[in-house]
Amino acid sequence: MTLSTLIIGVAIVAAILSAVIHFLKDHENVNFHNLPLSFLQNFVGVLFLFSGAVKAIDPLGTAFKMEQYFAEFETMFNGTWFSFISGIFPVFAQYALAFSVLMIVFEIALGFMVLIGHRKKFTAWAFLLLIIFFTFLTGFTFLTGYVPEGVNFFDFGGWGSYVSTNMKVTDCGCFGDFLVLEPRTSFLKDVFLLIPGILFIVFNGKLHEVFAPKMRMILTSVVTVLTLIFCYYNYGMNLPIADFRPFSNGTDVRTKKQAEIDAANAVEVSGYRITNTKTNKVVEIPVASYLTDIKNYPAEEGWDKETLEQIKTEPAIKGTKLSEFTIQGESAVTYVDVVIPDAPNDTITGYLANDLVADFGDTTGFKIVNSYQEVEEGDIEASLMADPNYSFMIVAYKLEKASKTAFKDKINALHKGAEGDGLNFYAVTASADEVTESFRHDVQAPYVFHSADDILLKTMIRSAPGIILWKDGKIVQKWHYKKLPSYEAIKAKYMK
Repeated sequence: MTLSTLIIGVAIVAAILSAVIHFLKDHENVNFHNLPLSFLQNFVGVLFLFSGAVKAIDPLGTAFKMEQYFAEFETMFNGTWFSFISGIFPVFAQYALAFSVLMIVFEIALGFMVLIGHRKKFTAWAFLLLIIFFTFLTGFTFLTGYVPEGVNFFDFGGWGSYVSTNMKVTDCGCFGDFLVLEPRTSFLKDVFLLIPGILFIVFNGKLHEVFAPKMRMILTSVVTVLTLIFCYYNYGMNLPIADFRPFSNGTDVRTKKQAEIDAANAVEVSGYRITNTKTNKVVEIPVASYLTDIKNYPAEEGWDKETLEQIKTEPAIKGTKLSEFTIQGESAVTYVDVVIPDAPNDTITGYLANDLVADFGDTTGFKIVNSYQEVEEGDIEASLMADPNYSFMIVAYKLEKASKTAFKDKINALHKGAEGDGLNFYAVTASADEVTESFRHDVQAPYVFHSADDILLKTMIRSAPGIILWKDGKIVQKWHYKKLPSYEAIKAKYMK
């Protein structure tokens, strides 16, 4: 879905609601004045309900996005006249999940209040203030594209040309992972929504009202409570009821990752972009005439070669976190000495066991005369995704916040069952080594913890810990630790 199709869909629903309300305008519980304003009221209400709903499906995703914003604000204010503010953001980050749920519940309740015309004056002002807040966030996100690495946001003289990789927060999360918008698009969307925000205040008395005042209060309270319960279910009791991220159940991670990498490698350089550090003027030079044209932009006139960047074609497949799927750590690599059927007098020594089938296909007649393992440090995701058997991955992005009880009562038992059947078992975290070792001792974990990027792990699964069942590079099933079945139940249902 694109933003355009979403807007069209919301507009259609708003038009239908406006027609129904206009038809019922003479009803005693319907107060209707103006059709265009009623349409705008319904459009905004439906948009807010949808936006809040897709975030309510994944409250942890919004919390993670808030953590990113808090980290950026801390860096932005640190070292400035407002450095006294920076210390508050790490505190806010500790309560990011509470802020996330509060914001989602407020957005949905406010959208519903706009829709039915409940407490019109309060609702109009609340809507305008929330849009101003969203505009600030999306505007900040977009503008950081002009701030080069190492330059503070408030150092306006150091701003350069817009470069998307300058942004630490790459999207605002307005529609969660369901619809990821470019920062500039998100910003313009919120600027547009300021218009109905102002109109609702100016023409407050002309907003439509549906139902009696007492019923509006009851319905708003019910929506608020149900939203709160729904949010908690989607992180506190289970995984989100819908997974819009690239690591969803059934995903062939190995194939899709390679396709994204191949697409990224296939992009072509169509030109170069150079910025004048004195005037901030940006010039694009076609790649065919670069060697000739670059002489027209001398360094003494402000054309700094360090600002030179490539202009590339768009990849055929847009990259996701799948491309960044990398796990580091120790792994036992099996080597074998084999005798090839066609050359019985020759022995290949030190051959990677996993490569036999890949290189020779049919290995009938191969004789393994020696087999041994060596523990190696490096990326282990390749062996995980090439494993033809089932394997388990335990993801705990921050062991400091992971449930120790879940590890003691469930994860260790799962490992025992998997080990008994000779299956590989991976535990992955983004915590520091000393934290990991202390945690392993506390939960008596008989397995090794590998390391990976924090954001990657949060993208993979919304649970701490979360459990993923793999087979041949594909995600078979994911579980929240509170919903994890026994190993025997998993084996009977999913490992066939």
